[in-house]
Amino acid sequence: MLAKLSVCLITYNQKDYIKNALDGILMQKTTFPFKVFIHDDASTDGTAEILRRYKEKHGEKIHLIIREENEFSKNGFYFFKDLIERTEGEYLAICEGDDYWIDSSKLEKQVGILQGNEKYSMSIHNALRENVVSGERSSFNKKKLPQEMGVRDVLLRGWFAPTASFVFRKENVVIPKIPGVNMDIVMLYQNAAKGIIHYSEEVSSVYRYSALGSLSERYRDDRSALYKKKFAFLRYVDRSSKGRYVIYSFLARMKILAAIVLRALGLR
Repeated sequence: MLAKLSVCLITYNQKDYIKNALDGILMQKTTFPFKVFIHDDASTDGTAEILRRYKEKHGEKIHLIIREENEFSKNGFYFFKDLIERTEGEYLAICEGDDYWIDSSKLEKQVGILQGNEKYSMSIHNALRENVVSGERSSFNKKKLPQEMGVRDVLLRGWFAPTASFVFRKENVVIPKIPGVNMDIVMLYQNAAKGIIHYSEEVSSVYRYSALGSLSERYRDDRSALYKKKFAFLRYVDRSSKGRYVIYSFLARMKILAAIVLRALGLR
């Protein structure tokens, strides 16, 4: 049976976390069929062995892509193109190997939102932010956000969309080859450009901060690399939209430059 929704799970050296991610996906109770498509980017810590055991237990529910060479080191997140092309169904959900879902009806609710209103291109929700070093937990979005958001929000707000909350229409996303740019922000932007992003305050996932192998851990102390990634993303927005959102992208650049100056002065 073809799936109505596919879950894209990406992982690299996350053996301590991957079981939580898989269990959170497989506990989902839905009225529609879904499958899990997993990209392991040449893990060396035993993650792939865990994935193979889950595949053996769950059969055709799980589709594995286990790389022998690390794709991220060669082409950044462009491997998402191959992963998405293998998926089935009208909808995609995203989860990274160090995050996990805590609501068994998460997918059912989010697909219901998209099916119930064609103007919505994407459904996202709030999450818990968990510091794996201290164990401290807090709300990902502490301030109340609008239920409906668009390109302006994507470009000018701080990061408000936990990647493990993403559920969207597959047709909205085309993976570009832009080294150095995270695909979560690209997918968020592409969906915002195609419709309205629906946001729910309901907490349905956990975002692990500073987890080994995660981007938050990689860029925690390298702010200059993070700023370069943001500028590269804004160049992509200007190019792909043919300048449609140039006012927003200009203001976003000013915010980044202000952050750089404040950091240089020791004020941030």
